[in-house]
Amino acid sequence: LVLDHGARHPDMKKRVEDAFILICNVSLEYEKTEVSSGFFYKTAEEKEKLVKAERKFIEDRVQKIIDLKDKVCAQSNKGFVIINQKGIDPFSLDTLAKHGIVALRRAKRRNMERLSLACGGMAVNSFEDLTVDCLGHAGLVYEYTLGEEKFTFIEECVNPHS
Repeated sequence: LVLDHGARHPDMKKRVEDAFILICNVSLEYEKTEVSSGFFYKTAEEKEKLVKAERKFIEDRVQKIIDLKDKVCAQSNKGFVIINQKGIDPFSLDTLAKHGIVALRRAKRRNMERLSLACGGMAVNSFEDLTVDCLGHAGLVYEYTLGEEKFTFIEECVNPHS
């Protein structure tokens, strides 16, 4: 399977072997509300407190991914790849890269469906009940650059149905 984009962080690995794959549709970035709303703060500290709370919400989601990776890759040399249909902010990408996790963001819907068929696992819409059963697997995931375009190849899937 070929995805038409690559990882968005320079410290992420370009090649991962024996990789668990988390396919998700969960925002890992701060999003503005859909409705036109505004906040009025009494003090600068109040605004800072709200910003920290919003950041913690995203950090908690990222930590759940890291915990799952540590659980499945603890005693082995296996890799961990996240392919997310929604966005991942720079802070989250940095944290994931520090933990050896390759993350692709804004994957197309048709690719998400093919991924779950090719690699197994299931696309998750929430990180509340993350389990090992949610994960797919591929023998090799690597990024290839052609000109200015980046492509991610997912190969050696055990029982592909795509």
